[in-house]
Amino acid sequence: MNSSRNDWLRPSADFATPCRRSLLLSAFASSSSAATHYVFAGNPTPTAPYTDWSTAATNIQDAVDAAASGDTVLVTNGVYQYGGRAVYTGMTNRVAITKALTVESVNGPLVTAIIGNQVPVTTNGSGAIRCVYLASGASVTGFTLTNGATTGLSPAYEPDDIVGGGGVYAPWSNSVVSDCIITGNFSYLGGGVDGGILRGCAIVGNLARVGGGCFDATLYNCTVSGNSAGSEGGSWSGVFYNCIVYFNNAETNPNYDSYGVFNYCCTTPLPTNGVNNIMADPQLADPWHISVNSPCRGAGYPTYASGTDIDGDAWLNPPSIGCDEYNGSSATGSLSVALSCDYTNFAVGFSVNFTSSVAGHALAAAWDFGDGVIVSNELYTSHSWSAPGDYAVSLRAFNNSNPVGVVVTLVVHVSQETHYVSVVSASPLAPYNSWATAATNIQDAVDAATVPGAMVIVSNGVYQSGARVVFGAMSNRVAVTQPLVLTSVNGPAVTTILGYQAPGAPIGSNGVRCVYLSARSVLSGFTVSNGGTLPDGDIYQELSGGGILGASVSAVVSNCVLSSNVAAFFGGGPSRLRCKTALSAGTSRTTEAGALPPAP
Repeated sequence: MNSSRNDWLRPSADFATPCRRSLLLSAFASSSSAATHYVFAGNPTPTAPYTDWSTAATNIQDAVDAAASGDTVLVTNGVYQYGGRAVYTGMTNRVAITKALTVESVNGPLVTAIIGNQVPVTTNGSGAIRCVYLASGASVTGFTLTNGATTGLSPAYEPDDIVGGGGVYAPWSNSVVSDCIITGNFSYLGGGVDGGILRGCAIVGNLARVGGGCFDATLYNCTVSGNSAGSEGGSWSGVFYNCIVYFNNAETNPNYDSYGVFNYCCTTPLPTNGVNNIMADPQLADPWHISVNSPCRGAGYPTYASGTDIDGDAWLNPPSIGCDEYNGSSATGSLSVALSCDYTNFAVGFSVNFTSSVAGHALAAAWDFGDGVIVSNELYTSHSWSAPGDYAVSLRAFNNSNPVGVVVTLVVHVSQETHYVSVVSASPLAPYNSWATAATNIQDAVDAATVPGAMVIVSNGVYQSGARVVFGAMSNRVAVTQPLVLTSVNGPAVTTILGYQAPGAPIGSNGVRCVYLSARSVLSGFTVSNGGTLPDGDIYQELSGGGILGASVSAVVSNCVLSSNVAAFFGGGPSRLRCKTALSAGTSRTTEAGALPPAP
């Protein structure tokens, strides 16, 4: 955790302040048989069974071990990051709640944290520690759960209990997580959570191979945003009520997959399973607080909302979607802001992704891109510039304690970069920035590109020389290894990229794929023909996409003809691409040159 987050996790001096939930202490008193056990990290005299503050345990697991089913473990402010308990062989949990009891914080997730452990470099693996394990009937309420990971690396060879839920693993349908901030966790399945019932939780900024935020869980009034995965960035499967599932990232299904069921939720695309959902931007002011004009206000269903929101505010009728009920008067306290982007030096017209980080309770946040464009309440946004220059990009967050806002600024450099290719060029000269000095083969011009979004413009001709290896032993006639636009002047009828197939052995050791495309690159206006893959090797990188292999579904092919290509596995023509007017073999189409300069 960074220093700014540690600041708001420091315990207050008064560790026994009244609980933020008004019914908590009365609930304890109502049961004659259930006991309460106490936890205070700084207690100098811990004594089992920890039944008052003077004898409180210094770590949560000790109090859990001393408790019986039906008891409550009450935890005051602090950072709890020591100890561990294995439930299944090979997987340690910082807190293992192995009985049907309740573990609850006194003052909520902003001042009470359970921290797991991630392995340097690999994150998962031997030495990783999950934050919390929940047994049948167990519950955890009011914590930040962060930095958890799992020991397992692949569900194909290892059981769910060591590959699932870096933050929480709850394999039982009656295990409950309430009013928690689940962030910065990693696992193979369900970076934040695997299983269980979640109520009023913020599940943000977790990572996984599948299900970045959660995996096969049931969620009520939760906000799932900013999570990432190879597939299903927000959630794999699961049932959602009154939830925001937005701004998650994945190669496939960024927010959710087709198995998810949504009722009265805000997500995109609009779900086909469930009722009364919206897909409008939720307008988050910070990772889980909605802003005054959010379409999520009053859009939830009353029956699904219970207790209070993540700040302890009462739900209105009808309630809001997400873990927060908008309350402008409660947005006080310190704010800190940070921003990041995937590139700071890029070409005109290239769309750059920006991410905000706002710590504290914000009322609103606004981006200023330095070119006259201002965007409000977008935690994750993208922007492109139409003219070269240096632009100061700023992010400003506001609340009642900071009416003029807290601001952070980053300068980006936007350039105009174009490279030219002509097979008949008489005097090729790097960096090939005019027709007079055009490269004679496409790869040379691609290699000369220095910034993401640069344009490579190709004149009429058949391009069939050269080869470049990107992975293993597989050669590509053209390998685009950074985002750029590769386009022809006059279209596929007169501009061809030829791969290679050995006579009599189209799939052989000498095969050459036509084009490899990096994420977010564009190929437009070519005939792509005669490409072939290797017969053996990695099934995706060396055996698929004889014509074109995309490193990501964000790679785009438009107005192209793919003809007579072969592959040993997936995609004789294209593989892992977004295709726009990619034409089948035997057809042709010429694209208009538009604003491209005339070729020689």
